[in-house]
Amino acid sequence: MAEAICDIKGIHINPTMLKIFLKCKGIEKTIIITDSYVTPGCEKNKKFNMPNGIEFYAKNGVNYQSKSGHITGSAMTMDLSVRSMIKHTGIGLKEAILMSSFNAAKIIDLHYRKGSIEVGKDADIIAIDEKINIFATIVEGEMIYNRL
Repeated sequence: MAEAICDIKGIHINPTMLKIFLKCKGIEKTIIITDSYVTPGCEKNKKFNMPNGIEFYAKNGVNYQSKSGHITGSAMTMDLSVRSMIKHTGIGLKEAILMSSFNAAKIIDLHYRKGSIEVGKDADIIAIDEKINIFATIVEGEMIYNRL
């Protein structure tokens, strides 16, 4: 298995390289991830400090060091990462969801409980439309977010 950080602008992985990556690894051996921390969902232009004191800010789903402008990580959510994988590679929604759910559960040996909807598994479900807008989130059978 291999992980891919898929941001909308192709900063973490160039879209051409992402296509090559996916062709080499295949859908079944690729996991869509974010490397985000702290900043997803925070107000624009807010600055943060790392434990080592380095200041950073989020812009367009990417965290940058305030001083140098170097990338310090991601500020994107999983829905954006899935949307970006589809945009950059042309794969279908079904394949992208597999890479962000079942494959991720498999690598940490939780695929017997998580990552797909089957009898006996935890009911971890998101309700989305074709544009990957999230309308509801259910965790272990309990609705924790509802915009339906």
